[in-house]
Amino acid sequence: MKKFFILLFVISCSFFFLGGQTAKAECTGQKFGMHIITRDSEGKLVPGINYAVYTEIKNPDGKPYFDDKYKLTSGKTDGGGQSDILCLDVTKYPYAVKLWETNPTYGYYSVWSDSMASEGGIFTINKNMSDLFVVIRDAEGMLIKNSVFDVYVQGFDVDGDPIIDETKLNADKLVLSKINTSDVGGKHLYLSEGS
Repeated sequence: MKKFFILLFVISCSFFFLGGQTAKAECTGQKFGMHIITRDSEGKLVPGINYAVYTEIKNPDGKPYFDDKYKLTSGKTDGGGQSDILCLDVTKYPYAVKLWETNPTYGYYSVWSDSMASEGGIFTINKNMSDLFVVIRDAEGMLIKNSVFDVYVQGFDVDGDPIIDETKLNADKLVLSKINTSDVGGKHLYLSEGS
């Protein structure tokens, strides 16, 4: 019992003195820090979201866009819904961040430099992502568990009518593939509108 108490005391002190991952890390030299946090629309942390940080560039009309030639780093948020502190070259500022769950081409979120603020040399990107909750039911309204489905960008014909037939959807407009509703009968998908 005494050994257990001592071990518990040591572990408690470690948490108190070391703190969590969110403590401000220092980037040395000519570096800015960036900390990315991903949340759902209710503010709950979302793990496993992909990110890429770029030098922000603009087209001739002044609109920002992503180009892999200007990518600085990439990764995935950890089990706590956050990145490590990323140390970025100050000469590569302004920065832009792309966030996505599965597909970096469709449904990604953009964070541009005009919506970033630095505190103590660290940019904290705290992104709330809307989600689509997909539930599949049969004709009688019974939940269908472990159902697999794909998500496409909606296609339209020349008259502006939506193309519903799956065989006519273009494979290059595939957003998510082989998504499973699992034993709960539903799946949250983190997708941004219009990207």
